[in-house]
Amino acid sequence: MIVFSVLGIVILSFGVSVLRVGNAGLDPFTASNLAIGVNTLHLSSGVYQLMVNIVILILVFIFKRELIGIGTLINMVFVGFIIDFFTGLYHQFFDITITFPIQLIFLLVDVLIFTLGTSMYIASKLGNVPHDSIALILVDHTKFSYRTDRVALDIVFSYFPLSLEELAMNTQDLGRLLMHFLQDHLLYFGIKEYLTY
Repeated sequence: MIVFSVLGIVILSFGVSVLRVGNAGLDPFTASNLAIGVNTLHLSSGVYQLMVNIVILILVFIFKRELIGIGTLINMVFVGFIIDFFTGLYHQFFDITITFPIQLIFLLVDVLIFTLGTSMYIASKLGNVPHDSIALILVDHTKFSYRTDRVALDIVFSYFPLSLEELAMNTQDLGRLLMHFLQDHLLYFGIKEYLTY
């Protein structure tokens, strides 16, 4: 199951990096990390995401520590750095101009890639990444479904950085909105078995 979890982490990291270099929008958590950590604090996404995950991990340890496992540590430590790695490879070997149609293709394909990778590491049941665990904690403390809590959480991650960066309705914002809604609904079905375990 460790191999399954690691493979899922690599897949979702690859999906995020392609969306990042394609300028086609990102999942809410990564978009928030890039806006604050990379663009504002000038840290690498790997370093900043690790810092944020450590803070969230403390909350998860307090409220739902059974969600923490070896998969949690692997994900929280390596995802950001794997994204940086794939992004660097692209800029080194495939740094080409990306047109709007290509952006849309990247967006639609990578929503599925990202969701597949996320579902794989969650289904491995070796522990969830800290920010994914927040939604599961909310399920225990609210009367709403996982899907509802996850969408609400992603709205917070999506628009919290707007106090630091001005929002413009362009391809990136369209991508962010689509990632926000499509990812959450696809992810819900991908981990439905886990939630009823």
